[in-house]
Amino acid sequence: MAAAGALFVYLADEVGEQAWLTHFDLAVAQFFHQHGTPWSVHLFEAITFFGNASTLGVIGLIVALVLAFHRRWSLLLGWAAALIGTGELNTILKNIFRRVRPQLQNPWVTPPGWSFPSGHAMGSFVTYGFLAYLLTQVPWADFPRRTIIALLAVVVLLIGFSRIYLGAHFLSDVIGGYAAAAVWLTFCILVTDRTQKKRPSAEHADNAEKK
Repeated sequence: MAAAGALFVYLADEVGEQAWLTHFDLAVAQFFHQHGTPWSVHLFEAITFFGNASTLGVIGLIVALVLAFHRRWSLLLGWAAALIGTGELNTILKNIFRRVRPQLQNPWVTPPGWSFPSGHAMGSFVTYGFLAYLLTQVPWADFPRRTIIALLAVVVLLIGFSRIYLGAHFLSDVIGGYAAAAVWLTFCILVTDRTQKKRPSAEHADNAEKK
């Protein structure tokens, strides 16, 4: 959390001062825009779909229903807090920094709103990151956790890259989004995991009282 928080503060400071990072950001954005092709744009538009707020919302609802069905209330609360908090945090940060999105000639996409930090980067990092944590709670011994978690990590990275490739965000927007998300995700997992560790003790105490 400390490392991710420090990285975010550093990026925010550089972006606010219009320092060397902003020039590097623009060079990266122009490079991908100049070398973009229609087929690759369609490909990354499909990838960025998995980071859209609507897509993450559907995933959030499905996972919430599964957790409710299994009566995993503490996990459900952590899941809901992580996702809802991410959206609120991203909105607050965007309104604080008010960075304009990349201004490119004949842009591939023209999304509304402020640029820093990337909402797709934050949302996907927290959603798929917390989902990876939930998979560690699956009791099946032969469940391919590591493979699925690795795939989720690749999806998060591809979503971030797609935002840069499409010209929707600067490189620092995406990295800043990951950094802010890492802080929030770590906090949510730590709190949720603590409730999971307390759960067996509480159940044991209840059984003892009944006896």
